[in-house]
Amino acid sequence: MFMKTRQFFDFFIALAAFLFLSGCSGTYAKTLKRADTINEATSKPGYSLPALSALAKGISDNEFSTAKIKRYSDTELTRLYKALSTITFSFPEDENHVAMQEKVFQEKLARHISSEYDIKNMFRTFLAARMFDKARGIKNQFPDIKLFSMPETIISNNPTGATLWRVYNVLDEGKTIELKVLPLDKGPKVVMVMLPGCAMGEAAMEGIMADPNLATVFIKYGTVITNRVNAESVALWKSHFNFQEVYLAYKASDFPGLDFTISPHFYFLQDGKILYQSEGWGTAGDQKESRNNLLKGFRRISISTATTAGLL
Repeated sequence: MFMKTRQFFDFFIALAAFLFLSGCSGTYAKTLKRADTINEATSKPGYSLPALSALAKGISDNEFSTAKIKRYSDTELTRLYKALSTITFSFPEDENHVAMQEKVFQEKLARHISSEYDIKNMFRTFLAARMFDKARGIKNQFPDIKLFSMPETIISNNPTGATLWRVYNVLDEGKTIELKVLPLDKGPKVVMVMLPGCAMGEAAMEGIMADPNLATVFIKYGTVITNRVNAESVALWKSHFNFQEVYLAYKASDFPGLDFTISPHFYFLQDGKILYQSEGWGTAGDQKESRNNLLKGFRRISISTATTAGLL
């Protein structure tokens, strides 16, 4: 009787171990398969962000413990890193996947298989996630690799407890950024989203500020915001356009309804609600439609006719 009981017990333990290992192997294979699907899908132009989000949810942080991550081969780590980099680029506020990417990155470093691309990509991910201390750590760890510039001093106190309209004010020619809250929920406001290096966005600002009537309205009601951590560009814009209301967004989620991937993109708000929007800017000598779109936006947010008398 004892032998039968003991044999059954041993069999049960063996079966449990087999099922456990099979389950781990299955999850391991599924994670790699999901990463490969992401890499394949996003290698083609025009991939769907909702589809990417759904695929990303299938990559669990349970697969990235210190022990489990060592199971992956060098090639598999590279496949995982590429997929995770795509996820964090598309969804920079997804701290879960940022943490997964960091674990893969650290394992690649430990194996001495990391590339300059990996290092630059991890730095970019930390900047986009507003993890400035980690980004600075990368910069200090790899001083010989040319990385994007970042502010020397970052003041991120949020005394108001606000969760919307937070931006970094850029000071000292981009050496310092300080968190503040914009009053976009009060009265009429015009928000222009612009990306660093966007020639069309800069042409739009040139056109607006060169037109006395447009400039008068924009200076009173306008704000320029970028989501890219490029404080030097923001500082240059403020100086070049002689316009101080240029900011770095704290996080995209602070600005519901705003798309930070299109530049320039104009949003016309009344008490925080978007009533009208327009995107793009005409070429030199052909800006009538763009100008008319601004006028439509001004009217939609009820800017007084006295202010816009010279425009109508």
